Amino acid sequence: MRKIIFILNLFVFAALSVAAKDNLFTDKAKIKAYLEQDRFAIDTTAGAVYLATEGKVVASYSERKFYYDYKVQKMARIIREQGKDVAVVTIDLLPGQRLSDVTTKVYRLTGKTVSERENSEPIVVRDLERGQRAVLKFGNLKAGDIIYYSYTIKSYDLLLIPAWYMQEDYPNLHSELILSQETGLDFFIYSNTGRDYKVSTYEELDQCAACRFGDVGREIEGQFRTIIWARNNIPAGGALAGYAITQKDLLQVQLRFLQSQRHTASTSGRAGYMMTDERNGFIQDISLNSWENVNDLLLYGGSDFGGQLGLKNNEINVRSAALVQGAGSDAEKASRIFTFVRDSISLLNDKVFASHNNLETAFDARSGSLGEKNLLLVKMMRHAGLNAEPVVLCKGNDDDVRTDFVNFASLNYCLTQLTVGSDKIYLDPAAAMPFGQTLPDCAGKLGFIASKKGGFTLMPRTASKSRVVVNASLEPIDGGAAYESTVNINLPLPMAMQFRSSFLSSAKRKDDAALNQFAATYFRLNFDTLLSCSVRGFAAADSPLVFTYKGRVSGAQQGIDPYLFPVADQPFRDQGAGIFEVIYMLDMPLRSGYEIKPMPVARNLRFRDNHIAYNSNNSVGEGRFRLLYTLQYNKPLTEGVPDDLPVFINDIRKHQEQTIKVVKSGL
Repeated sequence: MRKIIFILNLFVFAALSVAAKDNLFTDKAKIKAYLEQDRFAIDTTAGAVYLATEGKVVASYSERKFYYDYKVQKMARIIREQGKDVAVVTIDLLPGQRLSDVTTKVYRLTGKTVSERENSEPIVVRDLERGQRAVLKFGNLKAGDIIYYSYTIKSYDLLLIPAWYMQEDYPNLHSELILSQETGLDFFIYSNTGRDYKVSTYEELDQCAACRFGDVGREIEGQFRTIIWARNNIPAGGALAGYAITQKDLLQVQLRFLQSQRHTASTSGRAGYMMTDERNGFIQDISLNSWENVNDLLLYGGSDFGGQLGLKNNEINVRSAALVQGAGSDAEKASRIFTFVRDSISLLNDKVFASHNNLETAFDARSGSLGEKNLLLVKMMRHAGLNAEPVVLCKGNDDDVRTDFVNFASLNYCLTQLTVGSDKIYLDPAAAMPFGQTLPDCAGKLGFIASKKGGFTLMPRTASKSRVVVNASLEPIDGGAAYESTVNINLPLPMAMQFRSSFLSSAKRKDDAALNQFAATYFRLNFDTLLSCSVRGFAAADSPLVFTYKGRVSGAQQGIDPYLFPVADQPFRDQGAGIFEVIYMLDMPLRSGYEIKPMPVARNLRFRDNHIAYNSNNSVGEGRFRLLYTLQYNKPLTEGVPDDLPVFINDIRKHQEQTIKVVKSGL
């Protein structure tokens, strides 16, 4: 089995540095001056300011392997209490990376004296599914303190250097990235903003807006050449319009062998990787200098990924055929297979590549990695005659699949692309999302399609959200002693498919009468008497549905329930897992000389960090009473149903127990 040995590692280095030139990290006089400074012109309202940040990379190679040391130094001033989170520092390490030389310091001004405190145990390390996470410790902090920290990542496992953020969550007075590399190496630099770093002198580095010193052909320190990128007076980073994640100005360095090197003479592109063939026990040079080669060797053609799709498995095929038997459309077939893989195959881990020897093992065990769940979905859909492909991408961070060079090491997620006619539908069976929905941090991401042809695909820029729209009316009859109501429910395609599946699997008859009878009890409606029910759109299997209910509401004496569609008691099976919203609008005529008493109390409720939001309000005007409420699931609750969610839903239920009366004005 071929596995990548991304090759690079670290070094101890003596490179040029603006911050070192100015001695900011060690100059007590400058540190004291910053401690005495209460306002910074770059942003007078900021809770904290970075005084300087510096990343240094020294890269070399030996015996056909890369090595690099990546040293980070940062210093920041906490101006206000809300700026203390500048000291929340986490460092994620991939397998093959090691953290060393960690230092944390706190400088504090007492009177005219500067005190310096260094933490003797500056880190806490915990294991992740893939790698480790280190958390830096500073001890007690208060507004006015300056924090300093430094650490080194030593690595032999990645061609891609960790991204260097020129821009931080707080304003930054100076930031620079230094690359010192052995002369046998070359590099490719990527800026996510396309910023132009103009060539400058060394002295200009601490004054320019964005500049670069050094050159690829310039050798410094003997066998090494050094290049420095710098920015000054950098505003705090912010959200990029249309994206669910925060984008900050960053630089990403990827190393490669020079084409003149003997051992990579066959490599002709920007990035060369090494691979090992464990079966034969020797290291073999394989060029992954393009996405086409990555696809041929590791994605579509890789034995740990796309190669699994070509293996025959009768049991998987039999189950696929059974699932789609009697389905009325391709969308219905896809929905049934998706539901099976999502709900019946447990998530073993978040690896994109295979954890088992083959998909048959994952299917038999009813558990699989992130990649295996998607590959099973693709395999079963293809057997059912559907057009499905796996897609790999970089989820939830500032990196993205790049078309200009191969950043294979950054791939950390997998989805399934289903093509129905001209529509592209993206499915996420691993995150327990509803059919046709993906996680918010996949929005706007570029993915690579692991098909024979390959190619790139762009995820929708906003996370897909299903919307249930309910229009209700109340019309007085019998002189206001009772009311007739019409409730129209517009059900979007994912939820409409769930309704269809429930009806087809449970109903003995499939005619219109049976359909209406099933629909009559599918939703809970606060009618005293249901008069009729109908469903439109059921014959078109790939379309949303419209339900129309007519009923009677008595209770002019004891009160009228204006919440005819109680949202807390509806059959949204994926409630909590998906991203959807319910909009309810009631319209009711109000006779002249009459008013509503009591008016319903408006309410705004929030669950956790606005994961779920409930809003309700009402008004009277132009002879009509109108009530509106919305329930929005803004973020998926993918860890299951939280213990406190039923309490929140019950709060909504209690709020919708309010009743109203129509009485003569002035009574």
